[in-house]
Amino acid sequence: MSDNPLVAGLYDPVMAIPERTVLRPHREALVADLDGDVLDLGAGTGAMFPYFESLDSVCVEAVEPDPGMRRQAVEQAEESSADITVVAGDAQDLPYDDGTFDAVVASFALCTIPDHERALDEVTRVLRDGGEFRFLNTSAVTEWAAESTTCWPLHGTPSPAAVT
Repeated sequence: MSDNPLVAGLYDPVMAIPERTVLRPHREALVADLDGDVLDLGAGTGAMFPYFESLDSVCVEAVEPDPGMRRQAVEQAEESSADITVVAGDAQDLPYDDGTFDAVVASFALCTIPDHERALDEVTRVLRDGGEFRFLNTSAVTEWAAESTTCWPLHGTPSPAAVT
């Protein structure tokens, strides 16, 4: 995303219909059965926050580099019944210690990250042993995913923990 307040201001209204229709089942699947400490990578305006509310035992850190998107995410987090903290940060240099999270979710974030390999290294670093990386993304990352050496298993997971 860009550091443009217009983009942040238009994002939720433009995405309202797709969020209520096409994206809902994918977002539900993305968080299904998560528990523990979860990182929402590239949280944007907080579109995943309502889905975290359905989980009993999660503590969510939401990292977002764009100030405008992050401001909206903070407002969403304050209105949410889930335990969500929003912080400034970049997927290519996450502000967390090694092995901090049980799961990392990324919803439409990978297509906005310039250095995918660096971001995946960071995801691997902040995941605990046995942790899961789940992502939902546009086709913009398909070529990268097909050409890259498989990122699975990150931690012994036999198949992608991804929703596409």
